[in-house]
Amino acid sequence: RMRVQKLTSWRTAFIILTSQEPATKDLEKVLWAGELNIDGYIYKPFTPDKLLWKIIELLDIKKKLTPIYNLMHNEEYLKAIQCCIAQKNKIFTQNSQSNQKKYLADVIHLELVSYLKMKDYQWIVKLFREALTYKGSSITKKGWFLYFYAKSLYQLWEYSEAEKISESIKKVYPQYVKNYELLADIFHAQKKD
Repeated sequence: RMRVQKLTSWRTAFIILTSQEPATKDLEKVLWAGELNIDGYIYKPFTPDKLLWKIIELLDIKKKLTPIYNLMHNEEYLKAIQCCIAQKNKIFTQNSQSNQKKYLADVIHLELVSYLKMKDYQWIVKLFREALTYKGSSITKKGWFLYFYAKSLYQLWEYSEAEKISESIKKVYPQYVKNYELLADIFHAQKKD
């Protein structure tokens, strides 16, 4: 809400401190937070050193992504997307190392959010399919990314593919309420029970 109402900029880092690993009751909150572009999670219990390390890591990424955040804050989503594409190309030309995987995931997330703001579902589908080709990245296994991929397929009337993805999300994330709502919409569109 703070970001949407412009009470803070996109550069502001948000970290969720959650009770346990995401296989528990907090899974819905973790997935929902992913949709909102939360910057990181720390599971309890944690040490002050772990929290400090996470803050330093996030501030470093935020600093690198400042131009994109500024464009998003000013609602210049097309320019933000162009910046994201340039950042991805830069990562790939630098022989991406393991520390670049998190950075790549953040860039993809910002690109996705920009497409969502523009309601450009076709490009969300393309972004997801492109991300499938990235070696060493698990971004396409993230529940929020799968959900928006399925939702975009639904918006593009690709109901059978959307249903297949939504059903796979249901198996992995059975508590993900928004996915059930999407699945109901897909069934309704196909006139299924």
